Amino acid sequence: MWNLADTLNGLMAVPNLIGLLLLAPMVFKVTRRYFEDQGKPLG
Repeated sequence: MWNLADTLNGLMAVPNLIGLLLLAPMVFKVTRRYFEDQGKPLG
């Protein structure tokens, strides 16, 4: 029973890893834009 629970808990990581891989390009783009805007004056 414990082995089944451990396996199922480990498998829950798979959808999260897929989501991270799919969202990584967007995170890099938004982060780059944020740091580029840090040097610009407001307004």
